Amino acid sequence: MIHPSIPNIKPMRRRILLYLIDTGIICAALLFGFLSYYLTASPAVSLPVLLLELLVLAAVQILVEILCKLNNIIWQYAGVHEYLYLITLSVCGGILGSALSYFLLKNRIAPIYYLFCIVLCTSLLALSRILYREFRNSRR
Repeated sequence: MIHPSIPNIKPMRRRILLYLIDTGIICAALLFGFLSYYLTASPAVSLPVLLLELLVLAAVQILVEILCKLNNIIWQYAGVHEYLYLITLSVCGGILGSALSYFLLKNRIAPIYYLFCIVLCTSLLALSRILYREFRNSRR
């Protein structure tokens, strides 16, 4: 039995793992969205500008997750309300990051690419939680 004053490491490891998974998913989705823009943009846009954009959007998205304590949810037992919370946070984080990036960086990327990135991030985050839940349930 662990003494009550010693914190339990297992939930902290689970949260860190989920934040790392989220960071990877968010960066991959944003990179895919922005590379599709980079390859199809008629006026040439520099790749470093798009990577800075990706960094701002990913940082805002992860910050929203941390501030709203998204990964305190035990996803193994999650229901509809928790998934709606995930979707709402992902969309709000994407909109906030897009607005911040649009006004601070003064990059004029077409809004459809922001929307594409938000939808892709939200879908992949929800899918990762469903797969995580199924993986945890199959190990029982």
